[in-house]
Amino acid sequence: MRQLALGFLDSPWGHVSIVYLKPTGLPSLMAWNADIAKASLAIFHTITRDELCSHQGYMCDVSDELGVLAAFPRPGLARAQGTNGTPLQQS
Repeated sequence: MRQLALGFLDSPWGHVSIVYLKPTGLPSLMAWNADIAKASLAIFHTITRDELCSHQGYMCDVSDELGVLAAFPRPGLARAQGTNGTPLQQS
């Protein structure tokens, strides 16, 4: 069994870094084909949830229109998530 997302008590506290993640081109995709857009969003949310958990990120809010709001305990982790998930060197 594996944890799919961090629980409430695992959320970062104190000084945190906030990241807002939104798929590019979503309004155009919705205008072209809403069904494909909704399926794409479901995939985006699943991948984002998994990546957040593996990078110590906490999913604060999810909205189809606005994207994903996430919090991280350190700026480097937030930046790594926002730039393709590649972990950065921490000093």
